[in-house]
Amino acid sequence: MEIDERIESRVRAAFGAAIGQDGDDLVAALEGLDEQGSQEALGLGLTVVEFVLRDAFGDEPTIAELSTEASEMREDLPRLLELVDQSDVVTFLAAVARGDTSLGGLGAKDVGWLTFVCGGYLLDTRGLPDQTWWEYLNEIWQAVSDRPAAE
Repeated sequence: MEIDERIESRVRAAFGAAIGQDGDDLVAALEGLDEQGSQEALGLGLTVVEFVLRDAFGDEPTIAELSTEASEMREDLPRLLELVDQSDVVTFLAAVARGDTSLGGLGAKDVGWLTFVCGGYLLDTRGLPDQTWWEYLNEIWQAVSDRPAAE
């Protein structure tokens, strides 16, 4: 899989803004992308969420594990998740972990927001103990780039 550097830099900025709990910067990082760019950014973001969930919990995380993760996210990111129900965060995480392309029936705005907020949180909390979130992201990009292209 080839990653467009222009889109990757926006995705990286969005994750950084989420980690810094700055919703305005998160929105600004993705603002101005055309439809294709927005879809690519969302796809990269979802790839990161799925990768980290599988890395942290294995191929089939339980609802209990995802509920605990969602609870911790809401506790650690109150400003970014205050308007999102806990059940929606769990639904999102479970759908991504299962590869459910309907993403649990959540609305497009919720999916976009949750992708970068949850992705940033997961990058920041689930890497190796001495690994920064951006080092973990670089590792993920390398693993994704090494995957054969889908036919």
